[in-house]
Parts: sequence; structure tokens; C-alpha cells
Amino acid sequence: MTSKCGFYLPPQDGEVGCKNLTLVKDVDGLFEEDPKLNPNANFISKISTAELRERNFDTLVFDRILIDLLDQSRLIREFQIVNGRQPERIAAALNGEHVGTIVYSERFKT
Repeated sequence: MTSKCGFYLPPQDGEVGCKNLTLVKDVDGLFEEDPKLNPNANFISKISTAELRERNFDTLVFDRILIDLLDQSRLIREFQIVNGRQPERIAAALNGEHVGTIVYSERFKT
């Protein structure tokens, strides 16, 4: 079964076979405000799914279903949003470095 966000979800357990995920976007990560409208917007280095729900941002750089998938996952603990326009950040993220915004599930506090 394919979800709205493009993952293949096996019907029995709904898991993607990894502990974390890297989302490559055209932005550095999440900000408290739209950085295109406010160049001084504060960057969010790390945020939990609970805080994302609580803050209820008007827009996100990913499909909101990822918040639920992350909280329901038995394997995936977090995902990181990195800027794909800076290839060195993609490589760093794939090597386990924190170079964007990390969104993590409260179940796996890091």
C-alpha cells in the first residue's frame, strides 16, 4: 500500500525498514516563521512530534501524516530535514551528522 507521502507501507506492520529518515528539501529545516517572509525567523534545530502538534504551524515542509507515522512506528525514531541545494549537507546527514532540523518521537526521547 502506498501512502500519501510516497512510502510503501507493508500491510502487516506499517514499517519502513530504518531507524531514521532524511528528508531532502529546498530549505535548511523548520523555522518558527516562514523565512521567506521573515529573514530573521528562528531556526528550529530539534523538535518533538508532541511540540509540533502543540505549536500547530500554519505550514510545514513535509506532509503532516509523517508526524503520525513517526509516533506509530516501531523502528523509526526520528527524521531530519536537510537542504538538498547543499549536497554536502545531504552527505553529512547520511553519515549521521545533525545538519538540519531533527523531528523525533516522544517515545524515543533523544
